[in-house]
Amino acid sequence: MPSAESKLQYDVLRAIGERFGAHPELVQDVTTMRNIFDSLQYLSAEATDVTYEDISISTSSHSISAQWAKPLNASKDHVILYAHGGGFITNSPSSHRKLVGHLAKASGCLALSVDYRLAPEHRFPSQLDDCVAVYQWLVKEKHFKPEHIATVGAFDFLSTTSSNILVLPHRPVTQQAETWRSRSHSNCARRARRCPPLSWPSRRGPT
Repeated sequence: MPSAESKLQYDVLRAIGERFGAHPELVQDVTTMRNIFDSLQYLSAEATDVTYEDISISTSSHSISAQWAKPLNASKDHVILYAHGGGFITNSPSSHRKLVGHLAKASGCLALSVDYRLAPEHRFPSQLDDCVAVYQWLVKEKHFKPEHIATVGAFDFLSTTSSNILVLPHRPVTQQAETWRSRSHSNCARRARRCPPLSWPSRRGPT
């Protein structure tokens, strides 16, 4: 029998679906969509004994925001690299903060949630590039061993990278990142061919 929490989530998601069904124009309103899905964070309970830290990671072209989840007595040698769901369009580390906190606590290690750039302001593969850059930063700047980094995400291009970790540690970090990017890009392309395109307003942001 579904739990009360499961039923509540089902009811909320059904209400969101009904709202979009009654007002299909909302699909074209990116800001409203983001606000709606960000509100789902309030359904979750806080993880106890977990602190959070917002950071900024500099790259050659821009800065990437990210958020540490630090459980009490967590291993400092292992880390979860987490990328939130949202179809590359919605959500953020804030919307998934509690989930990541629970995941980090249950795993007994640190977790880093990436605030990757969103579409349509930033076209694919900007989202993947940001995740790869953070992976490189963890290895090169924070000195995590590749075999001690677990990748977790709600989308194929991230969740499938967990299997890549079995291969990547034996390669230079730049080659690891490129392998990750190449495999994940191909996976996203296959996913896109199966899905009908969305019709966005005629505007393009920076790459």
